[in-house]
Amino acid sequence: MNTKKLLQTIGITLITLNVSQHTWAQQPQPAKEGKEPESTQGTKLIEGKGFRVNIPDGWVRQSSEGKGIDLLFTKDKDKSVPFITVSYNLYVPPTEKVAYEKEIEDFYKNSFPDMTHLSASKPKVNGTLLVNLCCSGTNDGKTYTLRYYRVRSGRTDFFVQSRALATEWPSVEKDCEQIVESIEAKDSIFVAVMNSNTADFTKWIKQGVDLSEPYKPGGMTVLYYAANNGKEDMVKLLLKAVTKSNSQSGKASGAPASNPTSMEDNTYSIMKLNLQQAEWLRDRLSDMPADTKEEMMKNMPDIYRQAVDKELFDRCQRIQKLLQDRLSEKQK
Repeated sequence: MNTKKLLQTIGITLITLNVSQHTWAQQPQPAKEGKEPESTQGTKLIEGKGFRVNIPDGWVRQSSEGKGIDLLFTKDKDKSVPFITVSYNLYVPPTEKVAYEKEIEDFYKNSFPDMTHLSASKPKVNGTLLVNLCCSGTNDGKTYTLRYYRVRSGRTDFFVQSRALATEWPSVEKDCEQIVESIEAKDSIFVAVMNSNTADFTKWIKQGVDLSEPYKPGGMTVLYYAANNGKEDMVKLLLKAVTKSNSQSGKASGAPASNPTSMEDNTYSIMKLNLQQAEWLRDRLSDMPADTKEEMMKNMPDIYRQAVDKELFDRCQRIQKLLQDRLSEKQK
């Protein structure tokens, strides 16, 4: 019986976060007529919601982007190659590096059955270089150079892919590497909370970061992230910041802020259920076979950690009580 069915059998519902999974870039299409692509003249800083990146001379930002691709650049707006794509994803629990490499290799082999490895230079990245793959493959009688990087910066994984005809690759390689080296995560409020960095946290609060907005693409608020990871001090700071934000919003509009308790209420409700599941797991882990434990870790990593780490479980319980008291006060 799989984990989900096992839990449902005894009346426990499996809660999982809606984490957007990375989609591999298919052959991108040129921008559609009538949608003028944004041209990058010189080295230009491009800022997305989750990152910033510098784009070298000569690359055109396409307005038509494939599913799962956040930025698509080509040398010529009317040609699909060479191209460079940049995507990102709030990472799920760490996987062995070899698994990441095998995943992209399998993808390339599906399109290029004769794929062979090439030597790859190692760029200096703002984070950790998890995958650094360069290979060659033939499709429709043409030989291409395929380049793939996976970089972890803060709590974000970045995926940079490039494809060019083998004869064009020497002119593309340097630009591709420059893009990879310039990428920086903008999930700084999450990084500050993860590292319990109160100075950076305060900086982002002063800049007016929206604490109630779920971070793309993980789908979690920073309060839920802090609570579920047992960050007691950061939860207290977040609740203080939320109170101040609601107060200022009310003064500005002449009326109370809308749904001021929704973020706290949602976090409390999920935390309560997570801890119930973790407590159940903790009592039964010793009797579970290894493959069942592995499946638990894949499907419910936060709950599994709370079950096996008593100190984390206790901190999460104290945070749950803090949220409960907070909601009780607001209801008076």
